[in-house]
Amino acid sequence: MKKIKIFLASSEELKQERLELAGLIGHMNLILEPKEIHIYLVKWEYLDASMSELHKQEEYNRVLEECDICLVLFWNRFGKYTKTEFDRAFARSHEDDKKKMELLIYFKEGKEDNEELKAFKNQCESMLPSNCRIITDEKSLKETFLKDFNDYQQQCIGNECELIFNENSVTLDGQLIMKLNK
Repeated sequence: MKKIKIFLASSEELKQERLELAGLIGHMNLILEPKEIHIYLVKWEYLDASMSELHKQEEYNRVLEECDICLVLFWNRFGKYTKTEFDRAFARSHEDDKKKMELLIYFKEGKEDNEELKAFKNQCESMLPSNCRIITDEKSLKETFLKDFNDYQQQCIGNECELIFNENSVTLDGQLIMKLNK
């Protein structure tokens, strides 16, 4: 079975977006199972938050290191833990091909009153323009993720699953995965 591990880094304020993405990936896995492809979504909610010898963030960072893709979501908050995860993923995205991680950075449109986040967004957009995306809501998050996943699978795992974007929908291996509001 081919496994693709995706680490999802975001603050608590993006809980609904994390749930929507988990639902989409669950749907994709049902379609991809016959092809023996499985996408593992790693969210901090899934990880053990109980006391341990290591600081929790260090445990999360260890799990992050094992992933193929890191998707970082930002909205109004610029949390230090999300930034730490971004920094780890950024370093991995610049390693040799064997260890290289795909880094995707999504900024949800918001009030943009957080100066630190605004400066970070500008820096990312200038340094990593091909990694940065702007999303507006859960639907645009899913559509953007599907496009990025399609690019990833074509480059990294071969074109084993067929994502087709039509004017009104997205299909995966001939099965409807999402309707579009066009």
